[in-house]
Amino acid sequence: MFRYILALIILVSPTARAETQHPISEALASGGIVAALAELEGKDDPDSLFLQGSLSFLRGIEITMQMRWQHGANMAGTDIPVLRLPVAPNPDAAPFYPGLIRDIFDTTALEMERARGFLAQIPADADFGVTINITEIWFDVNADGMPQAGEYMPNIASAALDQRMNETAAPVLIRFDRADAYWLSAYTHVLSGLSEMAAAFDPTAAITQVIEARDAMNTLGPNPYNIGAMMMGGDFDYWMDYFTMVYQSLRQPPDPVHTQAAHAHFLAMVADNRAFWAAMALESDNEAEWIPNKNQVSGLGLPVPPETGQAWLGVLADFEAMLNGDKLIPYWRLGEGAGLNLHSMFMDPPAVDIVGWVQGFALLPYMERGALIDDTSWAAFDRMVQGNGLMFAAFLN
Repeated sequence: MFRYILALIILVSPTARAETQHPISEALASGGIVAALAELEGKDDPDSLFLQGSLSFLRGIEITMQMRWQHGANMAGTDIPVLRLPVAPNPDAAPFYPGLIRDIFDTTALEMERARGFLAQIPADADFGVTINITEIWFDVNADGMPQAGEYMPNIASAALDQRMNETAAPVLIRFDRADAYWLSAYTHVLSGLSEMAAAFDPTAAITQVIEARDAMNTLGPNPYNIGAMMMGGDFDYWMDYFTMVYQSLRQPPDPVHTQAAHAHFLAMVADNRAFWAAMALESDNEAEWIPNKNQVSGLGLPVPPETGQAWLGVLADFEAMLNGDKLIPYWRLGEGAGLNLHSMFMDPPAVDIVGWVQGFALLPYMERGALIDDTSWAAFDRMVQGNGLMFAAFLN
């Protein structure tokens, strides 16, 4: 999801506006996220709290990229949030270890909590605004303290989309305000929820099993596909190992403590989204907006239809209804008026048994009679954004 937000910087890059950038911009551009956070440490005015929350969010992403770089774990082709962002090859990488993926998501959860801690301190009635050139943000992937061309946000976005590296992106100035703090908080809950799901289906044992099996087979003879080391790219053998890791992870009984925590985060995301759109509706300015209301224009140059907020809230209402078990998910063997209770699946989660899920016996405890969800809200939203529903969904969260 994060790559879609980055992609907007590549796909739409308007001419920089004349807004005055926040003083932290110099430290952010020259010293990076860590330097900017250090300069803000101890400051508790609304501008600084928002910046500390935003930079803590970005720092979480940066740390996970550093962890992957340190261990040569590119994984850019997996299309999994957090893991999807590309990192440059490390010629002197430390050995990959099976617990790395769990450690990455545990780190993500910790940093998202840290970001929310700053955002929660901003008074509800605070009227603030900070302007940042978001194309100057860079991720210190190789942890050398120096910005490299491939570490800037536009470069990472273009690489994430498998496009040519963009080293001359036009400046994009965005003025973030109170409403955007709710949006950011919502996004931290999305990543926290995903991190909890990764913990619930902890892949460490499955990764260990696959690596040990691969190594044992390699001692019996050379790999006929001659694909290189695990997690460093490859072809059939790489994808078979990757598929097996995911499949074996999902087959194990998940930890309900983590699925229940994920459920709470997803509900909190919906609540923060409602707070965001409510705050947006009160705005009368039109200054380099991150996401505009119906009377504003996006500072990204992205055409956002006037009724986007109303339509997206309809989608979120359906999502919330499923999370709460008020609406059921249709299942192919059940007729009208019966379906799967997603709330029950989060509270008492089943292993993902593909055969059992398709035939139905593994999902029987979650089947019940009730109102079914449909795609009316999503279809209307997708039509409104001209078929770009997934991109806008990732952007709006």
